[in-house]
Amino acid sequence: MINLLFLFFPLLLQGEIKEIISDTAMWKEKEGIAIFSGHTKIVEDEFTLFSPEVKAILKEGEIKSLESKEGVRILKENEEIKADTFLFRVEENKLYLGGNVEVEKEKLILKGESAVFDLKENQLFLKGKISVIWKNAERRKSP
Repeated sequence: MINLLFLFFPLLLQGEIKEIISDTAMWKEKEGIAIFSGHTKIVEDEFTLFSPEVKAILKEGEIKSLESKEGVRILKENEEIKADTFLFRVEENKLYLGGNVEVEKEKLILKGESAVFDLKENQLFLKGKISVIWKNAERRKSP
């Protein structure tokens, strides 16, 4: 257990990532890859992420990106985001989402085929067969 903590401790010191929880973890030092599998939860400054498997790409001891092709659920303040795949580029502070993207925010659900979420600017760019659903929408009365 101490050896695993020693290996993954630099990932937690970066400032963005606060906690990584998973059933298993594998470190490929030569390739600069850490793979977290099974009920993976990552707590970051801007969001909390859940996925069956997450791969962290590292360079010089720092996480450059997180990615999953196993499905993802992301909680950010009053938003919930779901997608088939995701890529988070740390330096850009952007989430790239693919396949069955669904963003639920307060009284609104947005759906599309892919999306880019700029966390710094708090902007969402949704693409492909977009639908907008208002939850509990009140009927507008004509004057």
